[in-house]
Amino acid sequence: MKFFTQVVVLFILGSLHSWAAEDKKTAIDWASTEDIKSHIILTLEPQKGEVASGPNLTHSDKILSEHFSEIYLVRSTNLDDGEKYILYITALYAGDGWRDYTSVTAGGDNVPLALLSKTAPSCNDKATCKYEERLAVSLSFFDIIDAMSSGLNVVLTGNQTNHIKIPGSYCTAIMQTIMVE
Repeated sequence: MKFFTQVVVLFILGSLHSWAAEDKKTAIDWASTEDIKSHIILTLEPQKGEVASGPNLTHSDKILSEHFSEIYLVRSTNLDDGEKYILYITALYAGDGWRDYTSVTAGGDNVPLALLSKTAPSCNDKATCKYEERLAVSLSFFDIIDAMSSGLNVVLTGNQTNHIKIPGSYCTAIMQTIMVE
């Protein structure tokens, strides 16, 4: 009987451990505004004011995660600068050269793009190197409002073109963090 109890306890602890170690990438229902909103981080920062940061969108799509390690939208409200919407993108990819993104369209319109950093490639062999480019895309209030119903198509152009589809539920969740006074 003692052996049986130990086996059952070991099984339960093993099950709990595997549940805790489970990949949390799939924990968000990307079609649910409420689920996305529950993963938004709200902070109050001295220089930036109120900041709402959405969850990492690369976890929503396997194709996105092959080209990018981070995609998240930040809404920042500051008394001096007003409200800003910035899409932060980290392109992490294997290849034989930089993608050198030079322009971005969001919802069909050209929007400002800033290169934040480039990390020198790490190469295991001459054929395959890993490159990282960190980008910031400025979006307007109207870009986000328009995207709430049908989503936002973002096209990064450089040596290669990549498409990012931001669900309307993601934009709606970000907009619902605005405090009504």
